[in-house]
Amino acid sequence: MAAEPRLSTRQLGKRYGQVVVLDSVSVDFEPASLVAVTGPNGAGKSTFLACLAGVIGHSGEVLVNSSPATPGAIAYLPQRVQFPANVLVGEVLDLFGGGSGVPNGFLPDRVRKMS
Repeated sequence: MAAEPRLSTRQLGKRYGQVVVLDSVSVDFEPASLVAVTGPNGAGKSTFLACLAGVIGHSGEVLVNSSPATPGAIAYLPQRVQFPANVLVGEVLDLFGGGSGVPNGFLPDRVRKMS
């Protein structure tokens, strides 16, 4: 008996105007699996990952343990990250999952500006 997929997409789609980037992508990722998303530049890899994490809007479904993914259920680190100068270290940590497991003293104070 196969394990229930930990992460799945059903008919996932993304368009930018008339340009179709993702067209009805349905895939299951099994528990404890390692997956590589590969393809040429412009194939939609980064868009796919951003849709999984809910960072950008899309059609179709993203499921975690067979239930619709909730905000924050899937972590995402984009290729390029730019923050306004007045954003605090703590705000960035909260955005990307809180920095749990990072040893004390490794990161600047949470109220320090990123700049």
